[in-house]
Amino acid sequence: MSFDQFTKEVLEPFTGKSICVCDKESGATLSELQIEKVTETESGEFDSLSVILKGNPEVQLPQNTYTFKSEAFDEVELFMVPNSVDSYQIIVSRKKS
Repeated sequence: MSFDQFTKEVLEPFTGKSICVCDKESGATLSELQIEKVTETESGEFDSLSVILKGNPEVQLPQNTYTFKSEAFDEVELFMVPNSVDSYQIIVSRKKS
């Protein structure tokens, strides 16, 4: 999947469903996270997309670039940060055309 195809329209129908988080280098599955909330905002020259994910508090992932796999978008590499012991966030910003 192209980075530009990672949109609210693609993700929102999959709210409540799981996505696979994999190691960028080896492809090994690290965890499954549930898409909890997808929001879009516009400001100035940029549009941004925020995706909140929930996971198992016993499997904590550090901030990093991961490969995400899902039936929603096939496969894409994105940077993810932890918000709490079981919550994560991906923010994608794009310059308006």
